[in-house]
Amino acid sequence: MFPHLERTRFGRLRLTEPRPGVLLVRASGYVGPRLLRRDVAVASRFARSRPAGWAYVVDTGGVRLANPLNVAVLRRVRSLDGLGAWLVIVRPRRLRPVVRLLGRLVGVDAVVADLDEALARAGGGPGDVRLPRCG
Repeated sequence: MFPHLERTRFGRLRLTEPRPGVLLVRASGYVGPRLLRRDVAVASRFARSRPAGWAYVVDTGGVRLANPLNVAVLRRVRSLDGLGAWLVIVRPRRLRPVVRLLGRLVGVDAVVADLDEALARAGGGPGDVRLPRCG
């Protein structure tokens, strides 16, 4: 199942499992609803294969443009079975407060600076998630 690549004409999502129970999505280019619907479908299959729990980590470092209608699609992520943590990696410090605010609309648990921090917050493995809400 992994690595897995979803692409459209102007954007792509590369999905990997850097450690058991952690789904890492690296987004680049233009991210719109069509691409995100494919991502949610893959995440749903991942969730069904991880009944003990899992974490969804999104790296936004390569995103150049995102569609405001993405919110409607992203709300589906929070309802996926066994989701313990939803973490978003945003490297530029000045963008993190904006992403935290938008993250509250869809149920993001935390906005972090890098992959190491995301993996640390995701915990030691499936079902082991220790973090405050959207912080």
